Amino acid sequence: MGEYPLFFMNDELITNKIREAVQSLLIETQTELVELIFRFEGGRRVLRFIVDRPYGINVSECAELNRRISYILDEANIIEQSYVLEVSSPGIDRPLRTKRDFEKKLNKKVRIHLKAPVGDRIAHAGIVEKVEEDRVYIKTKEGLFLEIQFDNIVKAQEEIEF
Repeated sequence: MGEYPLFFMNDELITNKIREAVQSLLIETQTELVELIFRFEGGRRVLRFIVDRPYGINVSECAELNRRISYILDEANIIEQSYVLEVSSPGIDRPLRTKRDFEKKLNKKVRIHLKAPVGDRIAHAGIVEKVEEDRVYIKTKEGLFLEIQFDNIVKAQEEIEF
């Protein structure tokens, strides 16, 4: 797989090749890839896997995945320069991106930032009332019932109150 040296590939092509390389491991271990980030941080390249499982994921499981992913990537030789590999859980501020993510947050409060305004604002907070294939419906504290298309969402997270 080392046919495309790093300096000729863009980050999206690299991350697509990485996803492909680890796909069978993720299926085997019932692990969801929440986010894959490959970028410069602090003068070094960092490859960050943010992963989860239906029952949650702990530190030792992340460490085992790190070991196995490292082996797979070394064998595939996708990244030809040095990098730091990190595997971690999404934590309580897990980003919400998919229908499934929002379904898990039914009747919970979320904050959503949009590309284009819905109503008169590009940010809304409210309770997830309903989720469809391509949209989520929230009810704001003002009593508004908003329909938000997934492709209009820049960022969404559950709002945790302490």
